[in-house]
Amino acid sequence: MASFRVDGLDDLIESTSHMSRIPDGVKSNILTAMGEVIRKAQAALADRILSGPYATGGTARALSLSKPKLDGGENRISVTFKGSRQRGGEKKPTRNAVIAFINEFGKRGQPARPFIKQANDQAGDQAVEAGARVFYDWLEKQ
Repeated sequence: MASFRVDGLDDLIESTSHMSRIPDGVKSNILTAMGEVIRKAQAALADRILSGPYATGGTARALSLSKPKLDGGENRISVTFKGSRQRGGEKKPTRNAVIAFINEFGKRGQPARPFIKQANDQAGDQAVEAGARVFYDWLEKQ
């Protein structure tokens, strides 16, 4: 979890006033840096965990980062699975998001392989550090 430290009311006011003045472009860059760390971690873990005789690497390759969304106080970016692919003898293609969901949570006869949660947990601190680097680079230019 991200945190920051201030000493005294004056420092708190100073810190929060800087945060409110962050341009949207910088916020977008912070989110993108953090999201890219998570996307790479998920892809690497998917390649490692989702292996076997039927593995093609398609789930890891389907990972994509959305554009940052800046909605007032709620800024976010999403790591999603894009596209679909043909599986086995099925007539209709299956969305990569569905394949990832089944791998993450399992189904009857197929145990869960929670690569998304594991990757998010493992890369959380690195993502915060990547975002902080972008923020501090911006602060130094002020």
